[in-house]
Amino acid sequence: SFCFSYSILTYFALFLAIMCCADFKNQKRQKICNHSSAEIVNDDQAKAEKRRKEKLEQNRISAMKSRLRKKLAAEKLKKVHDNLLAEHKVLKQKHDILLSCLAEVESK
Repeated sequence: SFCFSYSILTYFALFLAIMCCADFKNQKRQKICNHSSAEIVNDDQAKAEKRRKEKLEQNRISAMKSRLRKKLAAEKLKKVHDNLLAEHKVLKQKHDILLSCLAEVESK
């Protein structure tokens, strides 16, 4: 009877130890899996954040180039405008001279 109960208790203790060990391994495996999926999520988030930062940087550079092109185009238009004003002034002076010459010719 004592041997029998000892052996049952031994098997029961062994059974509990195995179950606890199995449960511990499952918990550890779940933590590893959860940790791995968390790492994957963090890795994906890090990649997405890196892509977002790269895109922002590319957009910043593109905007800077666009502003520079706009500035250069405005400067070019201003030069054309200034040249046309100067040419207009010269042509107006020539026109005034020709009008005065015509007036002299008509008065004679």
